[in-house]
Amino acid sequence: MSFDVFSQVRCPSPNKRDTAIKNYKHIFYISNRKHCLKNEYGNTLFGTIYDFEDVEKTENTQIANYIYRKSKEGTNIYRGIVSLAEKDAIEQGLVDKESWQTMFVESVSQIAKNLDISFANLEWIATVHYKKGNPHLHYALWDREQRIKDPFITVSTQYKIRNALKRSIYKEYYLEIMDEKNQSKKDLRKEEIRKEFKAIDKNYCNGKIAYINIDKKLMNELKADLKMIKDILPKEGRLNYAFMSKTVKEKIDEFIDKLIENNFDCKKSYDNYIDSWEKITEFYESVYKEKMLYHADIEAHKILGNQLLRYIKEERYLEYSIEQIIQELYYLLVQNEEREKAFLQQYVFNKDLSIYAKKEYAFKQKFSNHIERGM
Repeated sequence: MSFDVFSQVRCPSPNKRDTAIKNYKHIFYISNRKHCLKNEYGNTLFGTIYDFEDVEKTENTQIANYIYRKSKEGTNIYRGIVSLAEKDAIEQGLVDKESWQTMFVESVSQIAKNLDISFANLEWIATVHYKKGNPHLHYALWDREQRIKDPFITVSTQYKIRNALKRSIYKEYYLEIMDEKNQSKKDLRKEEIRKEFKAIDKNYCNGKIAYINIDKKLMNELKADLKMIKDILPKEGRLNYAFMSKTVKEKIDEFIDKLIENNFDCKKSYDNYIDSWEKITEFYESVYKEKMLYHADIEAHKILGNQLLRYIKEERYLEYSIEQIIQELYYLLVQNEEREKAFLQQYVFNKDLSIYAKKEYAFKQKFSNHIERGM
């Protein structure tokens, strides 16, 4: 599936003498093209402006004049466009004004956030041009209480805005991938897997066949690895995975990887988790992909590595079997799932799911003036 979306945002400096008139002409132009989709009142613009009761009932020239005045006051007017190939638009159900409007309403608060505009102060307008071969949406947004602000938009901000639009346009696929990722994480929490870990140790075994098979040679190798890790640890200071040298981290990671490789169910769940992340990165620019995949892998190793260091510090590894270490390391990972989930939600999706609820509320209220500040 293609995830091609063209997105671009520009903000002419309000300090230039001709910016206000150029913004007026731009709004007039985008709202009067022959490809504009009109509403039941014969107008082409939709959005929210607090001075107007209903933007869709307001003449395009009135809105253009309002934006002209805001420009004269020194407000940054961010002018953007989002465009898809006709085939992609049809596949995603963007076939009329209402579908495009719903898509943009789901994106606009995140776009504003990336431009450092609070939701409570956000004003915006948009119009859909259903041009054959290249359907697209023009929009403008601004902070109605802005004072002085640099209009420059960084490349990173452009990427973030494009990603927000992608996640809204390809929402169904995005939610499907989220479900796959969450299912992979749930697999690690399954009671059956925890039972398999318990069945591994002879103290818990009730005749059940273990799903792990460590031969004597590998067992001795793992014990030797554990002793070697202890020998190369610093003699003073805090034993924390993050503070370990590159060499120590590599040895800890190698030890953990060996344990994972020798349990089929956990290996499969872990691989599914990483595979889900690889699919999720399709929504993002290449500049973010490597960082996201690195984080998904390293976070699990960090959690397990810290627990391993606790065993070594307390010298519990001397009385623990390798099987018990596997059991407790993964049980710890299960206990930390909620913390990891919250971090991933913030790091990768920028809290979009909670923002989505806000957007839905705003859409139902049609961005009326009584939207609570701080929603």
